[in-house]
Amino acid sequence: MTTRSTCRRSRPGDGRQALHAVPRHLRTRPLVRALAACSLVSFAGADALAQQLPSGMNAVAGQVSAQTNGATLTVTNSPNAIINWQSFSIGAQNAVRFNQANAASQVLNRVTGNDPSSILGSLSSNGRVWLLNQNGILFGQGARIDVAGLVASTLNITDANWLLGRHQFGNDGAPSGDIVNQGELRTSLGGQVILLGANVRNEGTVDAPGGQVIVAAGSSIELVDTATPNIGVKVDATPGEVLNLGTLSAAGGRVDIQAAMINQDGIVRADSLASGPAGEVVLRASHQLVAGAGSVTSADGASGGKVTLDADRNLLSGTVTAKGDTGAGGEVRLLGREVGLLDAARVDVSGASGGGEVLVGGGQQGQDASVPNAQAVYVGPQTSIAADATESGDGGRVIVWSDTATRAYGSFSAHGGATSGNGGFIETSGGWLDARPARIDTSAPHGLAGAWLLDPSDIYISDSTADNMGVGPDFTASSTPSEINSATIATALNAGSSVTISTGGANGVFEAGDITISGANIVTSGSGASLSIQASGDIWMTGSTIRSTAAPMAVTLLAGASGVGSIAMDTANIYSYGGDIKLAGFTTVTGPYSNFDAAVGHYGSISGYTDGVAFYNAVLDTRDGLGQAQGKVSIAGASIAASDSYGVWMRGTDVRGTDILIQGYGNASPSGHGVDIDTSQLLATSSLSLQGLGYSKGVSLSGNLHIGVLPGAPDPAAYLEIVGEATAPSTGSIYGVSITPTSVGW
Repeated sequence: MTTRSTCRRSRPGDGRQALHAVPRHLRTRPLVRALAACSLVSFAGADALAQQLPSGMNAVAGQVSAQTNGATLTVTNSPNAIINWQSFSIGAQNAVRFNQANAASQVLNRVTGNDPSSILGSLSSNGRVWLLNQNGILFGQGARIDVAGLVASTLNITDANWLLGRHQFGNDGAPSGDIVNQGELRTSLGGQVILLGANVRNEGTVDAPGGQVIVAAGSSIELVDTATPNIGVKVDATPGEVLNLGTLSAAGGRVDIQAAMINQDGIVRADSLASGPAGEVVLRASHQLVAGAGSVTSADGASGGKVTLDADRNLLSGTVTAKGDTGAGGEVRLLGREVGLLDAARVDVSGASGGGEVLVGGGQQGQDASVPNAQAVYVGPQTSIAADATESGDGGRVIVWSDTATRAYGSFSAHGGATSGNGGFIETSGGWLDARPARIDTSAPHGLAGAWLLDPSDIYISDSTADNMGVGPDFTASSTPSEINSATIATALNAGSSVTISTGGANGVFEAGDITISGANIVTSGSGASLSIQASGDIWMTGSTIRSTAAPMAVTLLAGASGVGSIAMDTANIYSYGGDIKLAGFTTVTGPYSNFDAAVGHYGSISGYTDGVAFYNAVLDTRDGLGQAQGKVSIAGASIAASDSYGVWMRGTDVRGTDILIQGYGNASPSGHGVDIDTSQLLATSSLSLQGLGYSKGVSLSGNLHIGVLPGAPDPAAYLEIVGEATAPSTGSIYGVSITPTSVGW
């Protein structure tokens, strides 16, 4: 039988014909809520569906002809044809073929009857096929779709908008059905598969090689033509749910999923097509996204692609990868208000020629305006994030950030290549931070070690921080300072990762950006890594030791990034085994020679000292295993206290280095001293310079002192200098340099 029809509009607008009312109890239930195979098939007997073909054809726009040959219906249409059908289902033994001009041609099929569409057989075309049925659409287990492109929607679009390319879908105020796929939906190279419904469930396979897969759920959806191979998606009103239990694939292309709720328990891939670069995957939920333990979301290829998972609450228990087989790794972004990596979640952007980038909760230190910051992030103890260079090149970047509360317990790696390259960069930071990672690795077998940055508001470092991590995910903050176990820092240093611990400033009424190191023993065998501690406020090190026992380790303490912040070492020691030791700050002050950047003492510091840098029974020692000083020591402090303002104050302290430079500024009070040293030992092998500017004394030396420069061999370049300047009027006890020791050795 052959049927021919030309354009004949039955009514203006969307072309739908008037339908008789259907009793409410007989209307289709949403497919996701009333499992597809039962809810759709129940509208007709199985035997009838097995032999079913579309019926009630009415051409609304374009030239259309149809021919039935046994179990096959062949429709020939002109480009941009619109057809209304009373019903559109394909039985398991049936086939429908749309013959079109070319792959760019498209035909819109709208169902005007009351039955959902059950596609159990074959649907094919050399062009693009649109199927709209507000009652629901099922692609059954035996369904096979082979087209240049497919759009299946239970939301409506007007004829006028469709013909003009304005792809705005809505439900016309009536409930829309769901879409369920249990079959195989495939396009030719570069094609698109688009599934739009109140809810969408995929249990089968959707494959658009080199093209795009879009799955979106809601009551108002717009496809935005970006004039690129990829189409953007906007879901505006009452979004629904997308559940993926099957496979969504667009090799070398792009997969987009958007809804209020996304449950990804299957496979979503935009891996490379042949040997090319990988594509992109975007999952975006306005409410919650859950990627289950068995899920795989990937954009792997010769070089890694890009994967973005973004939701108000974003929970990952599965695997997300953007690996580079021969090139560099790609990019993974896990974003949202609350982001959790749970169970054995794995994220991997490693690449043969360099690591990629993983952003969890935001960009570096929360300062990347292009990435929204999370309020809270949880990375569980069994999880792993890798941005490694597997063969050559540098390790990548791993950023874990939240504005309020970050818990980082998993394994993190960004190591350099096996044959060449430097280590990468890892950050675990947040307004409040609990960082007890199972492993940190930014090592480089044939290059420079990378770095680990911790950047909370206040931080407390000790040997005795709690080991109980509780049951996750926990997205709450604490009013107590962030805690870091000293063993965690030592483990990272031993693995070849340089560690930077910094505070980012005041956090509400609780924290001012201070760092306390109390009862901590950070002991490392050394591997060329460094330790840097940088505070927005004060640094107080008490009853603690930082020690390298086998290799030089540079140690830096910087305070006052906010403008005011002091450093105090009280019964504390730093042994660098040949590495440089620096204690200073961020505020530029005036010295007798030149300006310098200093830590700034003040009233109300966490240590109680008002000095810029204060030492009491402390050790700064750069000697190596042979007892030879190999590193430099530099100290710079200032004070703005109204009384007893000392730039650098030292008692009972031992300092050893090749070159020792101490600079102080204490010009804020009548009793201010630039540098004040009593009963201490300062021994250098190359140079020793004391430079101070104070109101009453520039440099003051007293008590039992041992100060000297002792080269291992005669060195005409070696020197010792003491330079002081007092700024007070020339009355009373005003000295540029005051030396009143009870005993002294030079």
